[in-house]
Order: sequence, then structure tokens, then C-alpha cells
Amino acid sequence: MKNNLNKNLIKKNKIKSLSLSKKRNVNYKQNVKKFDNNKYVFRNQEDFDEFLKTLNRKTKRNIDKILVLGGNFLKDFENFLRIFPKSLFFITNISKPDLSLMEGTYKKHPNFKTYVLDAFDGASLLEFLLRHGKFDLIIASRLEIYSPTKKKLLHFFRFIYHHFLKKDGIFCMIFNDKELFLNSKEILKKKNPQMTHIINPKGEENSIHILFYIKEIDLQTQRE
Repeated sequence: MKNNLNKNLIKKNKIKSLSLSKKRNVNYKQNVKKFDNNKYVFRNQEDFDEFLKTLNRKTKRNIDKILVLGGNFLKDFENFLRIFPKSLFFITNISKPDLSLMEGTYKKHPNFKTYVLDAFDGASLLEFLLRHGKFDLIIASRLEIYSPTKKKLLHFFRFIYHHFLKKDGIFCMIFNDKELFLNSKEILKKKNPQMTHIINPKGEENSIHILFYIKEIDLQTQRE
């Protein structure tokens, strides 16, 4: 009788343990699903930070070198700096005053360098690539403010993705162009972004649209 009682207790404990395990797995899957949604609107800064951490875990590559192309990145820089505090940032812009503002604001942060660079000048891009090599994370920030044609903008995105980004690296695009966001499949020729999100800043009319791509190994990238 005592043996039967012990067996019943063991059986109940196993069932309880299994139930708790399943519950934890369900919660984990729900949390992952939350950040794997095709479109996600962030409610606060904590959401955005968690999103970046999740994205960082999705790639197999350490984020050591980060390239920023474009303008008006000052507000976003703190977010990325918080998640990648040890990474080396290469901040580029066609405007020297904008770069000087970055330098003045973050002069105590040693891990970033600034460069004057015209993102739509092929010769300048090639020279920059030969000098600094490829990057683990590339952020193209609001390049539509320089008013390139749509064709030129798409060509730029594809060129940067294929030639500047390392395998398993992350390509992040930040812009206010809603139409470009809705037609994201066109950007990298039918490559779907792994994650997308929209930020609706208080007091600002335009939403900020962000796309994230992870460079997977294919026939074109195997030669890297």
C-alpha cells in the first residue's frame, strides 16, 4: 500500500512538472511571436530596446562594426548605442555640420568615427569600402531627404546590401516614406524583411518606418 502511494505521488509530480514545462514553453513562444510579427508598432522605449535585442539574437554574427549612412540619425543613435555599447560606429553624412553636432553630443563616447560621404556617389562609396571593409550592421537613415529618384534609391539599397554587408549581417532602413515601406518587397528584389516596425512619435506628423533584413547565404554571397 505504501509503495502504491509513493508511485501515485511520483506520477502526480511528473504530470505537474510536465504541465509547468509546457506552460513555460507556451509563454516563450508567445513572447517570440510578439517580436516576429511582420509589422509591430512600439508603445515605448522598452519595446524598441527589446526588439533590437531580439533582432540581435536572430543573427549568428557578432555586431562589432556598424555603418550609418544618411542624415537625421541623432535621435536614433542613442537606441542603437544602448544595445551595442561595445560596437564601433562609422557615422557618415554628406553634411559636415550634422557630423559636428554628432561629435559634440557624443564626444565622451569613444567608439564612433565620423566621415563626410555622399551615399549616392559610386566612386566615394567604393573608396570607403576599400578603406574600411564590410560591416556587421548597416543603418541607412532617411536617405529620401536627399531627394534621389526612386530608381536610384533602390539601386543604392541593393548595392549596399550585396557589397557592404557581411554574411549573416543586419541591414536596417529608417525612413518616413510610407509608400516605400508598404512596397518593401521591391527594395531588395522580392527579399522579404525579417522584421518591420513603425514608430509614431508624439508631436510629429510623420511616422518613422523601419525595415530589418538579415543577409542570408545565397549564390551571390557565398563568394564573400
